[in-house]
Amino acid sequence: MSEDLLSNLITYNPTVVQQDVTLREVFELFDRHQIRHLPVVDDSRRVVGMLSMSDVHWALDGVKSADLRGVAGESTLLVRDVMDQAVTTVASDAEPNEPLQLVLERGMIAVPVVSNDELVGMITATDFLREYSYCDHASFRDPVSKHMIREIAQIDVETSPHEALRIMTEQKWEHAAVAIGDCPVGILSRRDFCGGEGHGGTLAGLYLPDVPSVLEGESLGEVIWHMIEHGSPALAVVDRGNRLTGILTQETVLRAIEAELASEATV
Repeated sequence: MSEDLLSNLITYNPTVVQQDVTLREVFELFDRHQIRHLPVVDDSRRVVGMLSMSDVHWALDGVKSADLRGVAGESTLLVRDVMDQAVTTVASDAEPNEPLQLVLERGMIAVPVVSNDELVGMITATDFLREYSYCDHASFRDPVSKHMIREIAQIDVETSPHEALRIMTEQKWEHAAVAIGDCPVGILSRRDFCGGEGHGGTLAGLYLPDVPSVLEGESLGEVIWHMIEHGSPALAVVDRGNRLTGILTQETVLRAIEAELASEATV
């Protein structure tokens, strides 16, 4: 393993926010930088919290996405009132498996990286996918079928957002393929419902459209770039007739990376 692998994963000098910033200013940062998570720092750049778009949404009592910006602009809440204070950081000289375990075991979307208690960067799940996509790991030569979830998690494109969320909650699906008939046309995740209501009572605007489906026989390494390019947390797996046979999630790919790191550590 390369000694500077963790540094390859880090996005340095990330956009940050301080505790006394208003939610209106937070929205401007989210829009300007096209991000959904912000580390909260003090004057010494010590991490004191994390703020996500979903944190803002729930703090404003789950208002509809169309109203969220206006409500946030009128809110007297500050970042300190909304942020998650239970934040775990990793040191800049940590082993790569440390932030990866935080992503997998604690569900952290973005992990702050510190040096001498000062924020220096961030690592996300996508950073792991991108970095390891260049590696020739044995598991990346595995067929998708070895790592996919063989559950037909499918939502018809005409399903209302309310009904889709009910189905996914009852079935305990984190991700589902949005389909026209038997043909997948996009990926829907439960987190997409946070702050979103769709357009005109439909799923439009909630699910990720045009995310390529993959075949069971394709290699894991071949399909990772679909996740990276489309920012998709999952991919629909189909047979030769383009019928859904399962779902490949970002988590299962990261689990394969975790196993490779553990294997390398014992060599």
